[in-house]
Amino acid sequence: MDSARGPRIDHRSTNGVGSSSWARSDVATAETARHLRTTMAEWLETQPVGDLRNDIVLAMYEAVANSVEHAYDGAEPGPVTVTATHEADALTVTVTDGGVWREPTERPLRGHGLGLLRAVADSVAVEHDDPQGTTVTMIWDLGDTRPRGSGS
Repeated sequence: MDSARGPRIDHRSTNGVGSSSWARSDVATAETARHLRTTMAEWLETQPVGDLRNDIVLAMYEAVANSVEHAYDGAEPGPVTVTATHEADALTVTVTDGGVWREPTERPLRGHGLGLLRAVADSVAVEHDDPQGTTVTMIWDLGDTRPRGSGS
């Protein structure tokens, strides 16, 4: 498995439309989540995302933190992979783990992660296929680069 500290992947499409990608994969730990937050923020500085940078980093970090906290509950931590692709007027971030889906539970001070993702991204899709893991896909329309979250 590649380390989260591996090189940035930067591709250009062959059809003349610029495309830039970033990907990291590592074991789902709190340290990995922190490192992914830092390295994605650095990559986003090279992308035309305007004031959406904080929203994108926050959403990616929350999705990774969910993998760290819930996907491998009671088992050895497994992989978490984050990919980000900027094409034309959209940025797509995907977080994938190989763990087990846990239904969200009502807790007064916890359990608001998916709501947060939906508040700061233009589109959020969650797919889970036990025992194959969970994939969270978030998309931002870069035609409007103003922050989506009210606290951003």
